[in-house]
Amino acid sequence: MPLNRPLRILVVDDEELVRVFFHDFLEQRGHLPRACASAAEALTIIEKEEFDLAISDIRMPGMDGLQFLAAVRERRPDFCVVLVSAYGTVDSAIQALRLGAADFLRKPVRGDELVAVLERVTRLRRLEEERTQLRGAIGAIQRGATPQGGVLIGNSPAMAQVRESLQMAAASNCPSLLITGETGVGKEVAAREYHRLARAATDPFIAVSCPALPETLIESELFGHLKGAFTGAAVDRLGAFELAHGGTLFLDEIGDLSPAAQAKILRAIETRTVHRVGGTYERAVDIRLVAATHQDLLKRSETGSFRSDLLYRLNVFHVSIPPLRERTEDIVPLARHFCSLATSQSRPAALTPDAEKALLRHDYPGNVRELRNTVERAVILARGEPIQAKHVQFAHATPVQPCAPAPARDAGGEPTRDEPPEAATLRATLEDCHWNRRTAAAKLGLTYDALLWRIRKYHIAEH
Repeated sequence: MPLNRPLRILVVDDEELVRVFFHDFLEQRGHLPRACASAAEALTIIEKEEFDLAISDIRMPGMDGLQFLAAVRERRPDFCVVLVSAYGTVDSAIQALRLGAADFLRKPVRGDELVAVLERVTRLRRLEEERTQLRGAIGAIQRGATPQGGVLIGNSPAMAQVRESLQMAAASNCPSLLITGETGVGKEVAAREYHRLARAATDPFIAVSCPALPETLIESELFGHLKGAFTGAAVDRLGAFELAHGGTLFLDEIGDLSPAAQAKILRAIETRTVHRVGGTYERAVDIRLVAATHQDLLKRSETGSFRSDLLYRLNVFHVSIPPLRERTEDIVPLARHFCSLATSQSRPAALTPDAEKALLRHDYPGNVRELRNTVERAVILARGEPIQAKHVQFAHATPVQPCAPAPARDAGGEPTRDEPPEAATLRATLEDCHWNRRTAAAKLGLTYDALLWRIRKYHIAEH
């Protein structure tokens, strides 16, 4: 791979002829070299000036090349140093690389060897820069994509206990965390909160829905594959375990894995290594593992439908999230939070006291997820006005007719087919706004993206 920009290179050697050779060779190829006769002088220069890399002899009076390498790495861990020696042996090369040298060359250095080393170092720097940018992008995406605003909402003693448990697990070197609770209680939100407490913001959080994994592709999805490993494997692909390296892997609804899939995942969890499909060796991964389920895995292990050895590996630390009906004091804070998420900042919706009382009368079999859907539905029906009790409609209850315009009619003036109240309100508002979706979103108190999602959900189209 050709170099696409000149490199600033510091040459460190006590022999003047060697310094002249490196300086002239590098300068002829368009780089920006600077030479000095000692490691101590080089350290002073590096403190004041920026360089892409240094090329240093090993045997020099005073501070030698290995000591120089250690001193540079202590000050700047990402700085590249290439060591050179006329007394090169396998042992000295291995020692240099172990100390963090980017490469090792033997004197006399040939021009083609030096060019090859510069290209390798450039590739490494470019990959490191891309990795840094990617981690920053991952952090930004995770902060923006975190469900429910990224925090555990609720003031109940039960949620206080959940927070305390997550903090204890994050503060320890807990290898595996098992989160249990009914569907919709917020297990992924708890997993992300645990990740936030245990890892840096830029560390990856990889969520995998176990029920969505095709049985034939489980190994590929979790452990990755090499190009040509099977039909359709056109390129190398990292699996979820490797993608989560340095961060957290979240296995949602792990109880839905088949017995065969449970066996495949057990070894990876035990050894913290993965074997890509088509690969020849195992790769170590540094992850914090979080598994979640709504099932009673202990009972399933007793019946043989879930491996007991896998359960033991997962259940190092257990956090149970109670259903919403057992922590009713969290309903109103959650509802207010969802209300703020569902409306635009310019026209935030508000829950009236009678709406809050209506929300408190329901038992929420769908838990927090059902509460969120109910609040979002109420925001639509309220059309930017304060949310009243009549706007609070539950999925399994008799709907209350919303305060909405007359039903939409087709081009011939006939009423359209029956629609859910949300869809009818959306259609009527869109027609009032002449199908200007941004104007309609503002009128409904929704974000533009939230309106588009609901248009797709109800298949609403302009007639």
